[in-house]
Amino acid sequence: MKQALLYILLLWAAAGAFLSCSDDDTITGNTLSSRDCLIINAVLGTLNRELHTLNSEGEDSVYYVNVTGSYYPLSIDHIGGHIFNNDSLPYGTDITKVTLKTFSASGATLIDRWAEEGDTLFNKADSTDYSRERYIKVFSPDATVYRTYRMEIRVHREEADSFVWQEMAHDVATLNAAADCHLLAADGHLYLYTADTNGQLTLTKTTATEPDFNNTPTSVETLGGQPLSLRSLIRFGGRFYGLAAGQLAVSDNGHSGWQSLGHTALGRLLAATPDSLYALNATHDRILSTADGMTWRESAADEPDFLPNSRITAAYYTAKTDERLATLLMGGRKVSRNDDGTENVINVVWRHDIDKKNGFRNDWMYLPQTEELGDVAYPDLQSPVSVGYDHSAMLAGLDEAGNLAPFYFSNDNGRTWRPDTRTQPLAGPWTSMAMAVDEQQYVWLVGTGNGQVMRGRINRLNWKDTDSIFQKPQEAGNPR
Repeated sequence: MKQALLYILLLWAAAGAFLSCSDDDTITGNTLSSRDCLIINAVLGTLNRELHTLNSEGEDSVYYVNVTGSYYPLSIDHIGGHIFNNDSLPYGTDITKVTLKTFSASGATLIDRWAEEGDTLFNKADSTDYSRERYIKVFSPDATVYRTYRMEIRVHREEADSFVWQEMAHDVATLNAAADCHLLAADGHLYLYTADTNGQLTLTKTTATEPDFNNTPTSVETLGGQPLSLRSLIRFGGRFYGLAAGQLAVSDNGHSGWQSLGHTALGRLLAATPDSLYALNATHDRILSTADGMTWRESAADEPDFLPNSRITAAYYTAKTDERLATLLMGGRKVSRNDDGTENVINVVWRHDIDKKNGFRNDWMYLPQTEELGDVAYPDLQSPVSVGYDHSAMLAGLDEAGNLAPFYFSNDNGRTWRPDTRTQPLAGPWTSMAMAVDEQQYVWLVGTGNGQVMRGRINRLNWKDTDSIFQKPQEAGNPR
């Protein structure tokens, strides 16, 4: 077989202009260079992808769709001798039967024979198995030297946008006994705060990689005899901030050594950005911010009469296109009294845009949740909490039965809120819940009443970016 292939290559060499080199290539004698052994272009053809769904009887059903291979360009690293698709094919794509739509090289090409010894002629129309790397040789026109390329077809090993959840703990004693809870994630740790019916707080600290929520909790000290407000506890600038009877306090460890910073007119700490801490004042009609916890300034708001005073949430996140652009979203309820003494309750959403590149902050903008929004208006949830996740705001809470309600995402900076269609955990019933996101992009959920802890993540948020810059290897053995 090797002799037959060599004979074919020699025939091609004698043909000269019949070869696939460009018309302006000039070969003189045996003077050759690396450019004479190049794969010039390669484009994937149509592939098949296997998908799973549930049929009308609730049973697993398989169906197939086509994947347009040209949407996943092949990069060619001539120095390293590597061909690969930088953007992996979708999960479930079959790469055991791959054809190429386009393939051009400067000379004859051979491909390894998989598990057998030797090589065989390569044809782009042949159905080829790339479930492991294959090696393609490109010969010079006179068949005296060749370059070897390692061809790798990449497929995602998991669904990109799937939310994968696991229960991390159950029957956590401090959560079972608590009336309310709050969760912070920072520096590789999780800080679980719980409050009893009298508002007294405890703190359980654990690592995010090996969590143990049954660690003995630590009592959280009061400030001048006043307990800290659970939902206002926040991490900013490497320290912990909280409110005690409207007075701002700071601690290095989150449970002891709380010191008053003197500001006594705060009603709720909202969220922290990399350089500022935001809060509502005591009467919930102004938004304030500080860079150091000492000096506060008012953040302009266009409709201050509609600032929330109940079930308040806030989330900070950066834009997908440019992380120097960011948004701070605040949601909640505005509860007021009518003249007859009855309550008037409306859901409200506020948006604050930040341009970190130019040091510019827009005024806070009120986004009315009008009737025409219908099902995509800001939802009314029990024990609501929001976080910045996947460059948008993610809102969670409980339904009236205490079970985990659908997650809501706002991908248009607060105007609409759509229930997430991805898998979410079966959690509850809880009497209250909390949520936080750690550095590994895991979303953590905790609930009081049954002591449950859940952890989940969108798969693609853990994927590493592939380096598409080709560098000269230490030892380049091609062409040979």
